[in-house]
Amino acid sequence: MSCHQGLEFRWVAGKVSSFPVVNLEVHGELVEGNIIKKGFAEVAWCGGTPGKGVASWLRRKWNSSPVVIAGAEDEEYQLTIDDIDSSFVFMYTPVTDEGAKGEPQYKYTDFVKAAPPSVSNVHITGDAVEGTTIKGVGEYFGGREGPSKFEWLRENKDTGTVRGICINCIYYGEARENSMVTVTGIVTGGTEGSSRVQWFKTSSSTLDGENGLEALSTSKIAKAFHIPLGAVGYYIVAKYTPMTADGESGEPAYVISERAVERVFLVCLLILVAVGGGSSPNLNFLSITGDCTKGGILTASYCYVGGHERKSIYNWYLHEVEIDYGTLIPEVSGLLQYPINKGAIGKFISFRCIPVRDDGIVGEPRTCMGQECVLLGV
Repeated sequence: MSCHQGLEFRWVAGKVSSFPVVNLEVHGELVEGNIIKKGFAEVAWCGGTPGKGVASWLRRKWNSSPVVIAGAEDEEYQLTIDDIDSSFVFMYTPVTDEGAKGEPQYKYTDFVKAAPPSVSNVHITGDAVEGTTIKGVGEYFGGREGPSKFEWLRENKDTGTVRGICINCIYYGEARENSMVTVTGIVTGGTEGSSRVQWFKTSSSTLDGENGLEALSTSKIAKAFHIPLGAVGYYIVAKYTPMTADGESGEPAYVISERAVERVFLVCLLILVAVGGGSSPNLNFLSITGDCTKGGILTASYCYVGGHERKSIYNWYLHEVEIDYGTLIPEVSGLLQYPINKGAIGKFISFRCIPVRDDGIVGEPRTCMGQECVLLGV
């Protein structure tokens, strides 16, 4: 009998009991819902008769030990929602037809990603009779579901049209001085992009129409708003007016902040960081100030924490709408000020800062979006 040079083996009741796996592969895209499986496995059988090996799948969360997945003992495994943000360990133990087991081999994978969100089997349950409740249901897939959007449409059987209605108005953001808050609405018979928002302040925690409301802005398409100093101590109210694409307005909806606006006392802390240790560099404050009109100058300010700052990375962007990725303005890269030119009229402006520590460690980027689009000016 011959064996690969350098491999140890011993005889047990006439069976080879040491034959290592010298190469092992796992195939498949690491995305929720996909199947991963054992690929090619090269075993140094050392004279034994190759048989079916023993497979096990282990799940490993970040910074923790692998845990065996109960029942996952086949050579393939379908990824589930519980596997997202985990890596896998595939353990394969070769076994001869005579029943002798070799040394197990382990193959490690990268981390599993969530599938893109999708929905299937959408339908309505309940009787379409006046006074009854109907319910829209569907089967969600793609990571853990967040605040999915639901839309009901009421169609006039004669004209096929419906007036704009906002059936769910949601407020996002912290009620703090200089924070950015935003509001979204689920609009029927119109579009969210065409709808308008006006911001108010009030001393009351409950709404009574527009009684007691003091305007902080005019009615705009922009859904985001920077809370000014004058709103400290007051509750913030958003008035959301649904609009159709041709300019017809619907019944407005109102939403109020859960608590009154707080004043922010900024303290920049210098954290001494030893080489190879300490917290990552980050920004705990970022803002844009200035006149958002042609010829005006916008100035970005930020507060850096996390060791000695090197030269952090600054970039300015132009946006057709608030939610797009934006186009880089290369001529002001690396600068904290942006002189607004005519090319920015009608667009939104954002500033992005990437903190960099003096040892070269790069922190998480943060972006601040201008409160409103650039105006022509006087």
